[in-house]
Amino acid sequence: MMDQVKFFETIMKLKSVRRSGWVERGVKEPETSADHSLLVSLLVLILGKSRKLDLNKAVKMALLHDLPESIVGDIISKDKWEAEGKMWKKDKIILERKAMQELASLSGRREILELWDEFNDMQSPEAIFVEQADRLATILQAIEYYKEGNYRKPLPGFWDEKGTSPIKDPELKKLLDSALRKLR
Repeated sequence: MMDQVKFFETIMKLKSVRRSGWVERGVKEPETSADHSLLVSLLVLILGKSRKLDLNKAVKMALLHDLPESIVGDIISKDKWEAEGKMWKKDKIILERKAMQELASLSGRREILELWDEFNDMQSPEAIFVEQADRLATILQAIEYYKEGNYRKPLPGFWDEKGTSPIKDPELKKLLDSALRKLR
């Protein structure tokens, strides 16, 4: 049932959802899900322009990719048993999709659920680009915390080969390489 006031009250909680990975690494005053989503959206807007993408759709995906965290929080998930995480990724997606269904109902915009589903299915060029921008935003934030000395547990794993290998887009890779050069 549509209740846009409740929708906005709910998503405003993203401003206080601290990103779990930073909390676990002992970062003081870590970025919130809202901070992160803004950076992802700007990366998509600025670096996606020269891509053969529906940029409008990609920016929308970037803006809403973490909206479920306003209800379920930022959950670290895992794909396989050895990986760090609090929940299996498939279970996290089920939980987050239920939250997105609620948000779509409150907002009166089914499109946000459809875009979120498309992002999670990783089948469109827009979803793939946003996922890579999401990864890049996390690495850029890790670099910033590292330069500030704002961490207790090691951060270089974010920008090692395993951490950076999912970023294939040339523009995103170019920005990443430039940020890493400045780190050295």
